[in-house]
Amino acid sequence: MKKLIAISVMIALFASAVFAETTVAGAVESRLNVYSVTMGDHGPKYDGKFPKAQTGGSIGTAWIQLTTTNEPGSMGGTLRLRLTDIAATNAGAEQFRWHKVFVWWKPIPQLRFFLGQDADGMFERGQLTSWAFHQGSEQYLVVHDWDFWRKIFPGNWDTFGAAFSFYVVEGLELNLVVPTGQPGGWPRHQNSALERKSEVDNIYPGSLQLTGGYQIGDVGKVHFAWIGSGEKYNDKTEVFGKAALSFFSNSIAQGLAFQVGASTDIKSSDEEIVPESQKAPISVGAAVHFSAGDLGIKFRIGTDIATNDSGASFLTTNIMPTYKLPIGNVCLDIGFSRSVKNKDADPEVGFWINPYLKKGINGGYFQAGVMYLNNIGGGQGGSHNVAKDDKPRLYLPILMGINF
Repeated sequence: MKKLIAISVMIALFASAVFAETTVAGAVESRLNVYSVTMGDHGPKYDGKFPKAQTGGSIGTAWIQLTTTNEPGSMGGTLRLRLTDIAATNAGAEQFRWHKVFVWWKPIPQLRFFLGQDADGMFERGQLTSWAFHQGSEQYLVVHDWDFWRKIFPGNWDTFGAAFSFYVVEGLELNLVVPTGQPGGWPRHQNSALERKSEVDNIYPGSLQLTGGYQIGDVGKVHFAWIGSGEKYNDKTEVFGKAALSFFSNSIAQGLAFQVGASTDIKSSDEEIVPESQKAPISVGAAVHFSAGDLGIKFRIGTDIATNDSGASFLTTNIMPTYKLPIGNVCLDIGFSRSVKNKDADPEVGFWINPYLKKGINGGYFQAGVMYLNNIGGGQGGSHNVAKDDKPRLYLPILMGINF
């Protein structure tokens, strides 16, 4: 592992000396759960109480990145080696993975060709509901659910493949993605995943993705997305893909940004292939960010609306006021989720309370918070899914990071 790191650093330093437009960057983040406990009645073994609280830490991230662009600015590439949790048992060289490894070429101003993988994702449509809501440290310091919000605002692509971006008409952007060998499971960017192979008819056209948007003057931008399901298209196809439409604006009023959108899976209309009970719901969401001086408020809401007679429904929402103090940015995230399994079932409700502090320190940062989850599924950071009778959980996380 030490040899791998040394070689990577030497290559980065050499490239920096040769190419004027080459940059080297990196980051390290360490984390510690000062206190974590799962409360509630754990049965006779604990005499109606719960196990003792635990403490423990890990490396949140550690990466080094080399980025270059040729002199005309028509071609470039990025290589990022990322290490996760080097404190884990049996951590070895395989813990390093190719987090970013891609080349792009812009032969003419109207076309950009991308080949490789950007595990941070490209073509994100959820400007206010995804990373921008908490801005990092999700699932550790804060409660976040990537999959739910990207279901409502699909478009993000973080696997290996090719992408063609077209800028033919002013204000119009089109991105055609060819994900060669769409992987299953997570993480989807292990070293071995870069050598995937797929049958051609699994890719064309069933796995293709098309995202884009059109800027309407100073009003806002309309986004659309088609995400192929990965199935072969024939008379037995169950799901053709996901279609989505949304609108984003941050220019109508000072300090105000908002977004609304909806999506649904496009399924076969043949009831022998897709029964009435399996019709896809329509997912609808909205988000508002407002700031005035040191005060800010973020709000988002999302729901699944059934298109059959099952009576099932799901809704989640959270609101987070923020305030800038001399000690840092103080945030208070409060949210709840409501789920109804079917028309004969009673509603199930879960909630979370998540105050935290984020302080920047000359190229680095310190963050600390409290996470309390009740009837919310998942581990630390949870998900937005309701887990009825799930035992309450309490976490006191802190983390520090530095960028270079």
